[in-house]
Amino acid sequence: GAWFGIDKVAERIEQTSMAREDRVDVTRYGLAMWRDYALTGAGGGSFYAGFPQYRGPEVMSLYYHAHNDYIQFLAEYGAIGATLLGGLVLASLAAALLALHRRRDPLMRGMAFSATMGIVAMLIHSSVEFNLQIPATAATFMVILALGWIALGLESGNSEREKR
Repeated sequence: GAWFGIDKVAERIEQTSMAREDRVDVTRYGLAMWRDYALTGAGGGSFYAGFPQYRGPEVMSLYYHAHNDYIQFLAEYGAIGATLLGGLVLASLAAALLALHRRRDPLMRGMAFSATMGIVAMLIHSSVEFNLQIPATAATFMVILALGWIALGLESGNSEREKR
């Protein structure tokens, strides 16, 4: 807030209304797109081309992304692809939590905590934005997922203390 001015953020939040926000409609119509391709999806990167057939008259803007990564992954990759992707994320979160519980090395515990918080933050943010469609953000998220596994399995220099 000190750098950018908290007043501008507060003003933008005050000016946002559900009447002008059509992301909710995009989510609803994105689910309709997924229902037609429920198992295998419409294909990676096809949301932009396929969505105009599903959007209602109240959605005036052209949407390249669903503004909800979950809906976009379901529409593009279907239940099979979304389950595989979601399983990878949940397994990485479980590995980070397990490392947080088992490890005693401060570096590994810190890495596990950081991975846990990063994964949870991305899971929350993905419900309202298309951040995983941005290659740099997706690559960073892959590194965060890997950190959970590293924190669980990497031998630390304090292996004697780990055994206690």
